[in-house]
Amino acid sequence: MLKPNLTYLTGNNMSKSMNNKQGTMSRERAVNAKIAPNAHCSMLNEFGFTVVEVLVTSLIFSMVAITVSAIFIQIINLERRGFAVQKIQDNSLLVMEEMSRDVRVSRISNQDSANCSATTITLIHPIKGTVIYQMTNGTIQRNVNGGGFVDVSGSNVNFTRMNFCILGSLANDNQSPRVAIVTSVQNRTGKEILQIDLQTTITSRSVLDEF
Repeated sequence: MLKPNLTYLTGNNMSKSMNNKQGTMSRERAVNAKIAPNAHCSMLNEFGFTVVEVLVTSLIFSMVAITVSAIFIQIINLERRGFAVQKIQDNSLLVMEEMSRDVRVSRISNQDSANCSATTITLIHPIKGTVIYQMTNGTIQRNVNGGGFVDVSGSNVNFTRMNFCILGSLANDNQSPRVAIVTSVQNRTGKEILQIDLQTTITSRSVLDEF
């Protein structure tokens, strides 16, 4: 049977062994003290933001949000402007087309106005009879055969001008009657008031005054 090899420390040997253990423990604590701050800083850099970073990020986000909002508002304004222009065009072109159809087939007598100062026009329509067009309070009105005046234009537009330039309506002037209609139209509703100027020229096919 083998006997265990036992070493006994006595006197100076025991004190040396204890000193060696204490030195080793001191060195381990010093190394841990140096490593711990570096590990803490590494964790902060990996998982957190500084105040400067947060402020810069907030500033960039605010600038982007303001830019996007300005573009969005501009798009909305352009869309509203487009709707207003379309509304004006639809109403004014409808009125111009109504008058053009009547002028084209009607007789126009003794109404020459070369300086476009005429604000009403009287037509002798082959079917409708006497037709009168005029502008009252921004609205284009039509009277047929002495009846009451009826609105031709819509209530959402305002005609600020309607003049007739009439040539060739005199008897025996050897000219076909020509009528130039000059109008200015605005929208009545909306934040922005827009105006469109329109002009069209129509030649009457009636030549009764030339014979």
